[in-house]
Amino acid sequence: MWQICAAAAMIKGLAFSTGLAAASSTAIAAACVMFWTRTELQSKATEHQRRNSDIESGLSAEIAAKSEFESDRLKSLKSRAGLLRVHLGAADTWDRLVKRFGAGWTVEAGPKDERSGCTFQYGSFTLKSPVLADWPGIIETLKDSERLPGVGIAEIEMKTSGNLERRSLDSVRILVAVQTGRKGSDLAESK
Repeated sequence: MWQICAAAAMIKGLAFSTGLAAASSTAIAAACVMFWTRTELQSKATEHQRRNSDIESGLSAEIAAKSEFESDRLKSLKSRAGLLRVHLGAADTWDRLVKRFGAGWTVEAGPKDERSGCTFQYGSFTLKSPVLADWPGIIETLKDSERLPGVGIAEIEMKTSGNLERRSLDSVRILVAVQTGRKGSDLAESK
């Protein structure tokens, strides 16, 4: 196509101004420079927005991580710690519990787990061959035990034997959980 235009220009004797050609070349060069400048500025603006977005998400993450330390959250944690102190038993809670169950029960104390100023201990109390007359005492012992601070009834297990027509109760086993504050710890002393 340009060959046709060039041939036509030679035939007719195309005349043009060098000033006009220089101005149009300068305009094309200026347009190219403006395009490249605009592209570069747009690239820098996009990069700047991406960096700002990264900084904002980093700051948002820091704020979210520190939100656990806001005054409302700290007040809630403080009140929960206060409730824990109220619910912890005294150092002699296990001994008091053994006395409360009495001589008819077989006591099996589990190992003590001591951490963070508290002692956790599981144990069981087993009554062999209870009769119907024993049940009011068993129920009352359970009620009294649950009223002791730091004591929780974890499980009640009853074993029976016999057939469908004649069934007998062989044993009642009570699993208890005891939480006490250790002597000398902040939790035990603040009670």
